[in-house]
Amino acid sequence: MRYPPAQAAALPRRLAFLEEPTSPEEPTGFFYHGDRPLGAEELDNPFRRGVLTAARATSRAELAWLRDTLASLDGVGR
Repeated sequence: MRYPPAQAAALPRRLAFLEEPTSPEEPTGFFYHGDRPLGAEELDNPFRRGVLTAARATSRAELAWLRDTLASLDGVGR
């Protein structure tokens, strides 16, 4: 099956964006203590911990999917 080139070209850009380290000047997170983003293991609230746990799992799944998909597209010559 052939895929639209623009669609396939977006995948490496998305992977590069997700793999780029965040800068200390622009931390990312949902919940903060002052200027510092909090990790799920630092939260007492089970609902907030759940949001972060789900976000982390989603990010890992997206990264795995992108890597697998890019590898399979490279094998068929996009």
